[in-house]
Amino acid sequence: MDPVFFCNKHQAVIQADGKIKIPVLFSPQTVGITNVDYFYVGTTGNTSKSILKVVGSSKGPLVSLEKSLVDFGCVNLGKSATCTLELKNFSDVTTYYQFNTDCSHSVFVIDQPQGILDGLTSKTLSVTFHPMQPINYYRRLACLIQYQDPLYVNMIGTCHSEQIKPGILKPQHIDLYQINMARGLTYYPPDDLSTMLSEKKLTLDQMGALLQKQQKADRYQAENIDNEGIRKDKASDTMEQPPLIHPLAEYFNDTFSSTDSSLPPHVSIDVQEFVFSSATQSCPFSMTNHTMGKVSIAWVCTANSVFTISPQACDIPPLKSTAFRVTFTPDKTNALYGAELECFASYKVMKDHRLFEDCTLCPPWCLTIRVTGHSFQPGLTHFIPKYTLQSPRMVFLPVFQGETTYQSLLFQNIGDLPITYKLDTELCPDITVKPSVGIIPAGARQFFMLKTVPQAGRIHKHILPILLNASEKYIQEVTLLSAAEKPKIALEGDGMLFFKPTCLYGLSQRSYIIKNMNRMPMNFEWKIYSDDSQVLSVAPTSGIIQPNECLAQVWSFLPLEEMRYTITANLLFWRASEKPNAQAIKKTRLTLKIFGEGCKGVITAEQPVIDLCDVLVGDCQSCDLVLLNKDSCSLDFVLEVDQEISGPCDPEEVNDDPTVLDLEVSKGTIPARSKIIIRATGRPSRRLNYSWSIRYHILAPRAPAHVLEKSMPLCQIKARGVYPMITVTDARSSGSSKGISKRHLWKLFSLDTLNSYLQRDPTPSELIYRVPTRHSIRRCPSVFTPTVLNFNFGAAPLGSEPSSVLLMFENKETIPVKWTFLFPADQQIELEYWAETGEFDPAELNAMSIQENKLFTVSPKSGFLFPGQQKSMQLSYRHDFLGISRLPVLLKLSHGREILLNFIGVTIEKDRHYVYFTSNKHTFAPVAIGSFSPPKQIYELFNGGAAPVNYYIDLEPLRVMEEENFNHPIFKCLNPSGQIPPGRAVHIEWIFSPLEAKMYEVDVPVHIIGGESALISFCGVGYNRKLLGESAPDRTTSALFSVPPVQKVPLPDQVVFLSEEQVSIGDIPVYSKTTRIFFLYNTSEKEKMHFTWHNTSEMSKAVSIMPSSGELAPGESCLCILTLFASGSPSFYLLEFICQVTSKHALAQYKRELLEWEKEKDRQFTEFSITDKNIKTSSPSKDALDDLHKVGGNIRKYKTLPPISRTSYVRRSHKSLRRRQRAAGMLWKKPEAPDPFPLHLAVLARSHSLEEFEANFPSELQKHYIYRSTSAKQESNSMESTSSEGQYSSIANNSTDREIISDVLMLMIRSLLDDPPFQQSLAETLSEPVPYFCQMQSEDSYRTLTNQEDTNADYDESMSTHSDRSVQSVTFNKDPKLPITDRQSVEMQRQEFIHQEQQLELKENIKR
Repeated sequence: MDPVFFCNKHQAVIQADGKIKIPVLFSPQTVGITNVDYFYVGTTGNTSKSILKVVGSSKGPLVSLEKSLVDFGCVNLGKSATCTLELKNFSDVTTYYQFNTDCSHSVFVIDQPQGILDGLTSKTLSVTFHPMQPINYYRRLACLIQYQDPLYVNMIGTCHSEQIKPGILKPQHIDLYQINMARGLTYYPPDDLSTMLSEKKLTLDQMGALLQKQQKADRYQAENIDNEGIRKDKASDTMEQPPLIHPLAEYFNDTFSSTDSSLPPHVSIDVQEFVFSSATQSCPFSMTNHTMGKVSIAWVCTANSVFTISPQACDIPPLKSTAFRVTFTPDKTNALYGAELECFASYKVMKDHRLFEDCTLCPPWCLTIRVTGHSFQPGLTHFIPKYTLQSPRMVFLPVFQGETTYQSLLFQNIGDLPITYKLDTELCPDITVKPSVGIIPAGARQFFMLKTVPQAGRIHKHILPILLNASEKYIQEVTLLSAAEKPKIALEGDGMLFFKPTCLYGLSQRSYIIKNMNRMPMNFEWKIYSDDSQVLSVAPTSGIIQPNECLAQVWSFLPLEEMRYTITANLLFWRASEKPNAQAIKKTRLTLKIFGEGCKGVITAEQPVIDLCDVLVGDCQSCDLVLLNKDSCSLDFVLEVDQEISGPCDPEEVNDDPTVLDLEVSKGTIPARSKIIIRATGRPSRRLNYSWSIRYHILAPRAPAHVLEKSMPLCQIKARGVYPMITVTDARSSGSSKGISKRHLWKLFSLDTLNSYLQRDPTPSELIYRVPTRHSIRRCPSVFTPTVLNFNFGAAPLGSEPSSVLLMFENKETIPVKWTFLFPADQQIELEYWAETGEFDPAELNAMSIQENKLFTVSPKSGFLFPGQQKSMQLSYRHDFLGISRLPVLLKLSHGREILLNFIGVTIEKDRHYVYFTSNKHTFAPVAIGSFSPPKQIYELFNGGAAPVNYYIDLEPLRVMEEENFNHPIFKCLNPSGQIPPGRAVHIEWIFSPLEAKMYEVDVPVHIIGGESALISFCGVGYNRKLLGESAPDRTTSALFSVPPVQKVPLPDQVVFLSEEQVSIGDIPVYSKTTRIFFLYNTSEKEKMHFTWHNTSEMSKAVSIMPSSGELAPGESCLCILTLFASGSPSFYLLEFICQVTSKHALAQYKRELLEWEKEKDRQFTEFSITDKNIKTSSPSKDALDDLHKVGGNIRKYKTLPPISRTSYVRRSHKSLRRRQRAAGMLWKKPEAPDPFPLHLAVLARSHSLEEFEANFPSELQKHYIYRSTSAKQESNSMESTSSEGQYSSIANNSTDREIISDVLMLMIRSLLDDPPFQQSLAETLSEPVPYFCQMQSEDSYRTLTNQEDTNADYDESMSTHSDRSVQSVTFNKDPKLPITDRQSVEMQRQEFIHQEQQLELKENIKR
């Protein structure tokens, strides 16, 4: 009926991926109401449809008066008074205002009775009071404002003359009048009220208002006691206060248009509007006095007015009427006239203030009539009106049936002439208009106030004509629409709401729409029974729904039991303008039925365990966590993550780490019978094992405490934080360092330490630059890593072949790794020329020189390894400059470690003796205290020069330590002097024998003859085996076998390979024989190879390799047998063997060339030439001359005879001949043998004494063949040599057969020892007494036995037995200065001890 939203564009075309703007116009007609409407946007064919909700609120002016009362005080007759009145507009909306008065016929004159009031401005009006009669004046003026209810201002004043002095009207009299009028006392004259006050029939209340006694008693009872007997606060009774009247209702509340009969008027006029024609006319009207006292009437008449009233003043008795006449006398023709005539009615006694009390003073009543007229002669055309109308169509505000609605209409005269108007309501009697007649001056405005009481059931349409300028030609029709509303709200789904199955204690929500079908806002409130309120709730439960609005409400369903629910809820609604707690409100009720179901729910994971594998520390790895809901209800959940970190770490330290698993969604909802995917991202911050246990809670707002606290396991996610790591798995040397074994090369390059550093976590400073970056402006950049290692390329003479080392890098982790070798120049930021200082320190100059001459090279300098991939790289050092070259090179793993490698290379003169010491400190393997046979240990010296080097070790510090330890040799060097071949290493044997469980250390000078000596610190640790128990280091540690046994880096031109380059035999007993096998492979497809095995030290003779030499056909492999014969002394075996491999073809060619060279050498040595040219008797033949010229000889005729010494002559002639041959370039150089390719084989083992081996390795003793003593072998060999040759001659001549026979006999003896009957017979034999003939022994046999024992004594210095036997150790000195008898007694004691030892050993064998 009254649309406020308009869209002029009903259809359009939108391009693909385009947009279009559609203007929507909002034109509200009512202030303070929120308008809601909906537009439907659809496509052709109805493939899609969207709803656009538009909401608009109208904002109007907010005008207020500075004061509601203007008091002019007392003014003498003929004088005037002026006051100001301010209008303020607190809104930014411009509005029009108009005071409902005709200032030309009123005692209160406003200088601007109408006008425009801009937004956020104020206007000050001047009001003048000029009374015409000595009476009291009071008028309540209405200020009409567009789009706002009227404002009212009370104007009072008093006029005195010399004869008449009424009581002065004051503001408090207006307030008391309102109270007295509500109490019905204003209908009595003031003199009567004064009499009743004096007679005590009336009293005064606290405010000074009049109060009857009965009213006082009722008021006292109402103030102190309520209906329930409870005392109340003191306040005025509501029935005694003036009624609250709507401003528009007050505007219409007069004797002519008022419909309120609760307060009848004091004085009324029967006709209020008059319309006159062209001639002079008069019309009667009457005024009625409705009070109990005589009322005086005084009309305000101006001198030049065309409208007059007679009589102008008169008295009307109580409850009587008096007739008056209004006369129209135009003063010119063809003119329009109009006015509002004003009169004041008051009690007559008010003219003398002495006749009544001040408290009974009653202000006058102001009454007005409106008159219009014209002086146009008949037949003449009236003025054409020029005006604007607010709207020709007006819609009344919505109200309920029986209520009054109001509307305003603004009429503006835009012409230069006045316009008269008359609104005829005969055609629409339900409409009341005020004012209905009047005149609008040129350029002025007029507000028409309309009211009606619409009836329900239909829309009422009224046509209201406006007659302008009293001419039928100028009629403006206004269409008025009104309708009475009925409270109506529509429910969605015919009043039924269904919930999906919901988890117990879970929350299920649905949106439900209610629509207001009225044109006025409605209050609503939902009512749910208390029993159902625990299960069902709605938000909001109450509120305001705007006209035509579809309001969505959220209903929540929380089932507490596994069952089906049917719940009823009631909707109450009423008009929004009424108070919700008012008793007279009529509320409408609607019923809504709700259906729901409660059920249980469980969440499971598709994969109970998810492994992210290895993740780079600081990086992230994601996976999809699939959650399944197999139940019929949707589940709201929240996920929790419990982090567990395991590995080599401090638990207290890692417990404070934050959780590094991020879930894309930690809470959500899984629909029924469906699944969701949640992205989980792990970001390990340490190189440890991470395990995240994911648990879930079902979100249940009403669940009990034990249900809320319980979390259910869901799944587990595992990951391992890793850093990019590489491992050096092999190392090979070539060039000048080809003679260095892999084990020694492993020490030179500290590869064990390098691998251990590479396996550690990077420090925070190393991760400042995660990738190789140029970050320094210095020639020697700063280093952010604390790990520093030496890469020593060894030493070689000047001009030698470069020392090259091949390293094999292997990525054993599961993530790719990028490695880079950064030279100092690679880390320096390239500066402009002007930024270079040109000042360098010695370290920078040295580094620049090494880099410019490329003494150290790395190829390739960087690489990328995938998991499991291997790559070889070559490091080389050129021996072009004498001295020691050092260069810091940074090994950088991207996102990983940084290790500073100090490249060290030594270049010496060719004839210089140089021994390279890998370290100035050497630590021996730990040895148990109380050991009678400490093992031999090895210290290695390497000759880096080209000439043999002699060394000797100063034993004086060892002697000093021996004296400090009770003359016990703590450290003993077995070979303190010797020679080291060029490019080879020598093993120096040591015995470390501690007395106490502590660390021993001694500084020993090692002198190099012709070279630089060094002071080496030797350390050893003694330990107590009983205290350490099983943790005692009796077994061979893995440190000896850290070098990889298999070659992984092939050298250039290498075709023969070993199956293993290191044979680790492990722990063995003394006197044992151990065999291992390995293979030689010839990978060449065409060439035949020759190989020969060579040992490098004296200890290597304990090992034999069969075959010692041989040939390998192309693609052939050879089985080699390695046999270790352990000596009688416990030792550490660190043996090196070199297999020299040579091409068979090159070797054969070399032999042929060598044979030819030797023949030529013999020929040149035996041949000689006579060079005497002066000999003429016999001249040489032509052939001899040719031969002589071939060898470069000259023929001379004469020559001085040499001394008679043929030897010196031959020597001098031979030397001169060689000089001539060398000068002529004809000397044949001796052929050089082909350079063999060396293959290094390391043999590692440790031998233990029999007692220690039996105690520490009881299960392995039966696996070894043990030769009891070397002396036994020597004794058996001597017996074989003295025995008859007939039976054993062939066996003695064949060592291999003899060894087989010995092994077979030993196996038979062992079988006998393990046989129980044989052991029993031996035990019985031992228990027999010693026979008498054993005491008969010849002196020769005794001497023979003594010599054999002396031979044994040179090998062993002392003998001991096991601690379990409780036998003391006895040492026998072999001092030749002792007498023979003494020596014989000592030997007898020794022989007796040996006999006891043999018996004890035999018993032990029997027990075993």
